[in-house]
Formats: sequence, structure tokens, C-alpha cells
Amino acid sequence: VVYNRLKDKKKKGFAVCVKGLSFLDDISVKLAEWFELLSILGADKVFVYNLEVHPNVSKVLDYYEKRGIVDVKPLSLAGDQPNSPYLQTFYLKKNKEIKRRNELIPYNDCLYRNMYRYEYISLLDTDEVIMPVKHNSYADMMKNILSSAPKDKSSFIFRNVYFMDEMLQKKKPDLHPDIPRFLHMLQHVYRSRDHTKVGYFVKSFHNTEKVKTLHNHFPLSCVPGRCHWMHVSPSLGQMQHYRETCSHVLKNSCDSLYKKFVVRDTTIWRWKDQLISGTVTALREMGFLQK
Repeated sequence: VVYNRLKDKKKKGFAVCVKGLSFLDDISVKLAEWFELLSILGADKVFVYNLEVHPNVSKVLDYYEKRGIVDVKPLSLAGDQPNSPYLQTFYLKKNKEIKRRNELIPYNDCLYRNMYRYEYISLLDTDEVIMPVKHNSYADMMKNILSSAPKDKSSFIFRNVYFMDEMLQKKKPDLHPDIPRFLHMLQHVYRSRDHTKVGYFVKSFHNTEKVKTLHNHFPLSCVPGRCHWMHVSPSLGQMQHYRETCSHVLKNSCDSLYKKFVVRDTTIWRWKDQLISGTVTALREMGFLQK
């Protein structure tokens, strides 16, 4: 039994839970930028479950764990599922439904470990950020949302919008000269004009006083009884999704619905100087950049 109630009984604000990482590619620089941004926005800690990753990614996880920003839990696939690195990655890519079911284990473990420690928990992938559009932090954004939200809401749901690689390549092929070329999110400020439909590919802030079990996108069960969630207006916050292309579910409509109409969205630049400074300093301290 894990009983992680805080000694002073006062919860912290926001925790992010990350499903089992299974990346043989080197995403170390992107990951450092992501951790820095979440910390700036107000995530108190990021809980990462680690299946198998590139050695440079392990270096990033170790660095941020020592700084107290990240908590890393080793993870393996249960039963007779493969846990050798390359076979595990291939197995998860080829068995999407099994992959989704496996993800429920770390998601809900993260909830139960932290339900007495944080007011809100969000389940994010490493290419996703819930972005405040008008406010400077998660705390300020949620204060605004709660001022008009009914008291029974278990989760606050943010609509998905795509920031695809090719959008930057077409709109700004020479990149933004005042931003280091390797800072992916800061460079990619072109997105689909339209968010995906309400309820599709969303991510949420879950109230730990009300949710009982979690799915990737929505709560599965709540206390007491039925879950009640609120769709947050994109004018207040959105789930920025940095991908090469749309989800495979949208492959037949991606070009016409999301790639055809592109707009510039520099919301992330409100924290540009802080994010550049933090990420570059971290990369230098880890030895990825020369001092």
C-alpha cells in the first residue's frame, strides 16, 4: 500500500503523469525543452514511467530527477509480453489496442500515488502541452476557469490543435533566427487553424478529489458516481500537439481539415526568454552543448 499524503496536509497544485516511455530514438533535446516548459507553466512535478529509452534520454531523465522536477519509475510489460528493447518497441507499435491497455497501468498508478499530494493531475505525452492562452500559469488559468465552473466538475478538458513539422517548413523554412534551431516547440509556431472536434484527442486536468480511475483522455469513473467534465474554451487554454502529421485515425481527412488552413500562433513566446535560458543551461550542464 502506498499512502503518499503530505505531512502538512496541503496539496500542491499540478502533477503531470507520463505513460511508459519506449523510445529508441534520441529525443533528449526535445524532452529537455518539454520539462523546462512544464516547470515554467506551473507543473510541480512530472512523473515518468520508463520502459526503454535511448541513453541520452536516460541522461535527461537522471538530470531532471536530481533537480526535483521529474520522478522516474522503471516499468516493464506484464506477463509474457516482450521486454527486450527492440522487440518491446516493435510489439507496442504493432499492437495499438494492447498498447492502450498497458498505458492504463502507469496512468492509474500515478493517480493513486499522488491523489493526496496534488490538486490536479494531467496525463500527457512528451509531444503535448496544455497551454494557457491568456494567463501566465496553470494556477492563474484554473483560477479563472473555476470562477465560472459548476462545483461538480471532475475534469477540465482542453481541445487538441496540431503544430505539425511541415507547417514550419512551408511557412518559415529558414527558421526563427533569434531562437536556437534545436528548440522544437519554440520554433514551431504554425498550427492548424481549426482545433480537432470537441472530445477528440483531448487532454485534461483531473481533480484528484473526484476522479477514481483514468483513461488517456477522460476519467473512467469518479466519486461519487458519474463523472462530470467541462470543456474549456480554446480562448483560455488549448492542448498543443507537436507531431509530424495527424493521428492515424484522421489520415483520410488530415490534409483537408488540418493541413490546408494554417495560422501563426506564438502563445509559447510569452515564455521565450525563460525557456531558451533554462533549456540551453540544462543542455550545457548535461554536456549536450559546449559551455
